[in-house]
Amino acid sequence: MRIDFDNAELYAAFLLNQPVMFTDSRIKMGTCPSWLYRYEVRHADDDDTFACEAQEAIGVNFMGTIFTFAPLESGILLERGDFEIFQDFDMKHFEIPESKKASK
Repeated sequence: MRIDFDNAELYAAFLLNQPVMFTDSRIKMGTCPSWLYRYEVRHADDDDTFACEAQEAIGVNFMGTIFTFAPLESGILLERGDFEIFQDFDMKHFEIPESKKASK
């Protein structure tokens, strides 16, 4: 089941050393702010804690959805350590780039 962006529980995360927002939910297309890029993350077949790929849509082994401030290459394959989630991070302190604030 997909939910609206506004109803998602978001966590701070890093993908390839870049800050991103993460939710373990599938997000409905068209519900996230236009200044964010939405990608889904797949976990490995043998380890549901290891994110092994990020792409526009995931059918099998869905792990969650990430939101970035800049577009990613399509179908990024990930190594261990490329993706880290901080579930105790308060999203109120997540800084939105100034260039994105004006285009809300």
